[in-house]
Amino acid sequence: MSRGADELEDTIGDRRIFTAFGNASGIGDINLRAKATLNHSERQGFALGIDLRLPSGEELDLLGTGAPGVQPYAVWSGSFGLFSPHLNAGYQWNGSSVLGGGPGSGESRDLPDVVRYSAGASIELHPRVTLAADVIGRWVIDSPRLSSQTFHALDGVTTYPDIAFHNESLNELSAATGLKLNIVNRLLLTGNLLFRLNSVGLVDKVSPLIGLEYAF
Repeated sequence: MSRGADELEDTIGDRRIFTAFGNASGIGDINLRAKATLNHSERQGFALGIDLRLPSGEELDLLGTGAPGVQPYAVWSGSFGLFSPHLNAGYQWNGSSVLGGGPGSGESRDLPDVVRYSAGASIELHPRVTLAADVIGRWVIDSPRLSSQTFHALDGVTTYPDIAFHNESLNELSAATGLKLNIVNRLLLTGNLLFRLNSVGLVDKVSPLIGLEYAF
């Protein structure tokens, strides 16, 4: 594991701007999954599953949440010729972490619970090429958020810009689209773009992904 940080403070008029840089590498949280198919036919299938998150990473280096989590979920998928739709929904309960309390004081609190859902489809463009698109959502329940407010000085006249925490639920909405190319036998080349559909939460505008997948 490696970690580095530099901090710079600039003064502009009556305002101070703090800038911090850092990096870290290592193992994050480990996820274990179990899934069982309850119904399967020629055109559709339905399954239930459960994810278990183990807090094995260093949360203060942003390599994990620092909290255990459990998420039961349901999956439906269909196959109608070249068109294959799918739906996924789950509810995640989260345990206690210092990230939910005070990283500076070491106080731990429960992380917000999360409702996860997605809907999408894949289309076979060629026997070796598949196009996929998904809409992905995360409803974070009663999450601490920063908001701007005005601080009033004791003279009752002078005001300063300020920030404060408050609890509020938020809905992060993203979309993903990509291609899968069957290069040879069971070797797949995957290209994917994840981009946000709203400005809620901390999400990159666009996140590209390229990968290789081999099925044994």
